[in-house]
Amino acid sequence: MRRERDGSAAAELGDREAAEAAGMTIVLVGALWTHGHPATAVRDAYANDPGLVFLRTPFAATLEHAVTVYLIGLLTASDR
Repeated sequence: MRRERDGSAAAELGDREAAEAAGMTIVLVGALWTHGHPATAVRDAYANDPGLVFLRTPFAATLEHAVTVYLIGLLTASDR
């Protein structure tokens, strides 16, 4: 693990991985925001067909999970 000059633990990602993570986070925000805030017609379809409930995604929880999984993958790949 890298350490800052003051001795505190710094992020374990290198500059390249950090930039990649930032870019992917932006992509995930855009995709998940759109999916989590669907158009009226899509919301109506969800309301009329209980079988579509699995398509509903809570934005914040889904984003947190996706970013966490992505970062774990980056950390694992950077260990190799």
